[in-house]
Amino acid sequence: MLSYWIMTGVNNSLPLPADFIIINRIYTVTGYTIDDLRGESRKEELVLVRHYCMFLLRKKARLIWKQIGVMLNRDHSTAMHGYNKICNLFDSKDRKLHELIERYHNLKMNESSTTASHRP
Repeated sequence: MLSYWIMTGVNNSLPLPADFIIINRIYTVTGYTIDDLRGESRKEELVLVRHYCMFLLRKKARLIWKQIGVMLNRDHSTAMHGYNKICNLFDSKDRKLHELIERYHNLKMNESSTTASHRP
């Protein structure tokens, strides 16, 4: 994946580690690759995952809209729409979104406990 970002020259520099962590967690939790996220598919599940990825890249990695758009092969306004869509779904108790969030959070917690147990 590193070679992909270097070859495409996103921002003419290496992405922040948070970008990699988020994309890798999304892949681990959903099985969707960066190519899937960057692709044109409008499959409902993939769109939800793509939007959640946009949300995480904005909220956790603190990327600007243009960076998120470039990373996911979208326009900045599409990244804004995806972020807002997730914000609106939080309140709606959307089952699919909350299952995705739970799987992502559980993976994150498992990674934290594994890392902590390896410390001297």
